[in-house]
Amino acid sequence: MKLAETCVKYPVFTVMLIAFLVTLGAFSYRGLAVDLFPKADPATVNVEVRLPGATPEEVVTGVVLPLEDAISSVSGIDEIQVYSFEDHHQARSPIGSYPDAARERVDEPP
Repeated sequence: MKLAETCVKYPVFTVMLIAFLVTLGAFSYRGLAVDLFPKADPATVNVEVRLPGATPEEVVTGVVLPLEDAISSVSGIDEIQVYSFEDHHQARSPIGSYPDAARERVDEPP
């Protein structure tokens, strides 16, 4: 009861105490670590195909298009990033948060 009596008797003290606690809480909140939500990159599938001596057109028609069709047929893949160079091709695709299950889906024939 002593705190309640003090707060009623000294309202300015009460306002200053509340303001101090709110300010302390705001500064403490900014300093909290984010350990409960670590930054995690999604699992990805990387496919690299080398075709020595091939022209860029041969790489696109012989490798890129069939490979993109095969990768896009796997369930759960929404995006494919493709990098084509003169004698090789690289495809990268995020597969979600369960890499083992996604690897099994990729390894299965279509």
